[in-house]
Amino acid sequence: MAVAENNGIQSEIIPGIASGFCGGMSRTDGLCGALVGGIMALGMLYGRKSSEDPNYPVYALTERLVLDFEKAFGSRNCTDLLGCDISTREGEAFFFKKELGKTLCRDITVRTAELLTNVMENRKTIQHTLIKPPAD
Repeated sequence: MAVAENNGIQSEIIPGIASGFCGGMSRTDGLCGALVGGIMALGMLYGRKSSEDPNYPVYALTERLVLDFEKAFGSRNCTDLLGCDISTREGEAFFFKKELGKTLCRDITVRTAELLTNVMENRKTIQHTLIKPPAD
């Protein structure tokens, strides 16, 4: 939502469409919601506007964000990042006891925003490691 607002995009649906991301996709031991939110922000700004448009630009930026995230945190998986599996009662109890949402998750979210900003600022020089850009 912050990326949208910083780019003059306002929509009441934005908070709602991201609501299930927290907790490794609603506490299902999945991807970190901060990373997924960053990927959505890239798609919102640089993704295809129609099915005829190429995927390459957003693929390159998304790959860079994912690789930078993994380098920064060692994983993209919620359980690995938290050190507990919040898809279980035991993991959930540990998460709340240690206040990981207020500490670790907040720190990861802030750092992910920084990584996203870096990708956005350098978007013109970022290329996908596997996919070649379309010829002009």
